[in-house]
Amino acid sequence: DRLLLGLKGIMSEMELHIMRNRLERGRDHKASRGELFHSVPMGYVILPTGEVDFDPDEQARNVMRLVFEKFDEIGSIYGLFHWLIQHDVQMPVRARTGANKGQLEWHRPSVSALAQVLRHPIYAGAYSYGRRPTDRKRKFSPGNSYRPWVPMEQWKVLIKDHLPAYISWDQFLKNRERIKQNQNASDTTGVPRAGAALLTGILV
Repeated sequence: DRLLLGLKGIMSEMELHIMRNRLERGRDHKASRGELFHSVPMGYVILPTGEVDFDPDEQARNVMRLVFEKFDEIGSIYGLFHWLIQHDVQMPVRARTGANKGQLEWHRPSVSALAQVLRHPIYAGAYSYGRRPTDRKRKFSPGNSYRPWVPMEQWKVLIKDHLPAYISWDQFLKNRERIKQNQNASDTTGVPRAGAALLTGILV
């Protein structure tokens, strides 16, 4: 009896493993076609047909275009954040859960939200998958909320000109490089900061 139960347990475990592999292959195959969407960022909606389109609210679309225009003008995420706060510009967010699921809400801008918008390739009309892969070993660990970003060349799927775009692909790459150069590191230029000795290095 113990032998029979053991064999049944092994077979059940194998079946679960096979089912999981099939589900993962189906998910990856759907992603390779640019059709896998769990959710979309602000400024977009998922239609009943499963397709992705611009947010139907005109004001929401205008705010998203304003974000990209002002970042191109100001040149930094923090500068953009302070400009939006000063001018009382709020961000359009579609509720994902609760009684107001799917309804448009207006939230105060945050630096992290603006960073996600400027780094997301969907705004340039590109479908991407695998930007932040899930590590199964970290699933139940205390720090499972941290998932590092993957370099663009390591993304599993990247399909350009696949979705409605707010900006061009060239502008998206320009924004990414500008954000990178704004960081204080040995290989970046950084951003100008206030101070009496701001131009000392240039003068010398």
